[in-house]
Amino acid sequence: MKRTSLSTSEYSAAHPSIFKAAAKQRIANQAIRVIESFISKKRRHALAGLSCLDIGCGAGITSRQFSNVFASVTGIDIDRTAITFAKRSFQKKNLRFIQDDATKLLFPNNHFDVI
Repeated sequence: MKRTSLSTSEYSAAHPSIFKAAAKQRIANQAIRVIESFISKKRRHALAGLSCLDIGCGAGITSRQFSNVFASVTGIDIDRTAITFAKRSFQKKNLRFIQDDATKLLFPNNHFDVI
């Protein structure tokens, strides 16, 4: 099977649903519940002290939801159009977006608590 790589903005052009907030918010809330289920009831407040890396964050909707419970969130996606949308739409002190290839990250090991 031949693998075709997408340019930095082809995915969002081909899949405009990445900009639909309601579905992405539901997905983010489900992910938060799964993460919380791995943390004991006594430590659930601990999410507020953790950092999160959202790989393939698209338009940033899930990253924004994550930023409501994590101390810091970094969203990364190769799609330039989606990251531009995320940066313009979701500006919070604990939230940042990076347009880059997630297979070539330069963060040190153990930089994030949750990926």
